[in-house]
Amino acid sequence: MFFAGLLFTTVLAPAVAGRTGVAGAARLACVLCGFGNAVFALSPWFAGLVAGRVLIGGGLGLALVLGPIFAREFGGVRLLGVFGASVTLGMAAALGIGSVLEDAGVEWRVAFALSALTGVVAIPFLPARMESAAPQRHPSGVIGAVLRSPPLWRVALVYVGSFGVQLIVGAWLIHYLTEDNGMAVALAGALAFLMFAVSATARDLGGTLSARGVSPVILVGMAPLLATIGLAAITVDRSFALALPAVVLMGIGFSLPYAVMMDEAQRLFPQQPLAPITLLQLGANAIPMIAIPIVGAALASGNGDTALLALAALCALGGIANLRPAVAPTSK
Repeated sequence: MFFAGLLFTTVLAPAVAGRTGVAGAARLACVLCGFGNAVFALSPWFAGLVAGRVLIGGGLGLALVLGPIFAREFGGVRLLGVFGASVTLGMAAALGIGSVLEDAGVEWRVAFALSALTGVVAIPFLPARMESAAPQRHPSGVIGAVLRSPPLWRVALVYVGSFGVQLIVGAWLIHYLTEDNGMAVALAGALAFLMFAVSATARDLGGTLSARGVSPVILVGMAPLLATIGLAAITVDRSFALALPAVVLMGIGFSLPYAVMMDEAQRLFPQQPLAPITLLQLGANAIPMIAIPIVGAALASGNGDTALLALAALCALGGIANLRPAVAPTSK
């Protein structure tokens, strides 16, 4: 249900921004995340839990579409990296703190109450107005042009193989490392936190390196292969000694391409940047919605290694498809 809410507002984000303004859409995203987590933390009914997850996903959907547009417009590829790093750092904090609380025997509702506070704390710091020259709706014909663009589909493939796969791995990494009397939950949670923390650093680094002229062949074509190596490694041995470097490689490989991907997608359609970003977010979030329960079933049936190797192959495929840049590099 989280991904259902996310996909719903991903599609509606341009219309919401057009009606409320960008600042209003940003505040709405914070309110949805905060209120959704509060509902999830407090509701004694299953329906309330479902509603809470839908609201949380809705808030994130708005942020993931509008954030890259305005980050690039106001700060170029460098600020794209900062925005992406902030998103991933939030995921890292959620996994790390949640695992510590669970290992300490703290009720799960406490973690969601903390998330509710985090969701609204940014509201006082948001600017009253955020203006952009980017159109805040999709004109007739642009969606068809986006869907017919092979270069954008290549960018979408690597985004699914990085951000999408990272969401899938993040959902199951702790379970995978702790099943069959493996690691302690707190230790596995620390590794999951490390993966997302490294990802945050790598997203920021990717924007910096791109701004300094590092080739997208390296940042988008070759970097995802690091995630492939990391995923394959933990299927060989789930010990801490091997899992530690593996999650570092995954964090780098998942996130180093982020800023360049977002920049390439918008440069493919410079007059209508919302359309390609919407497509990227739809694909990268629809795939996890389908794949997370499939991977969970594979883990339950003893086929977790096969599932992770399939995800590793998807990462590699996305990188290989982008060994030729989707759009000619430009000076930042």
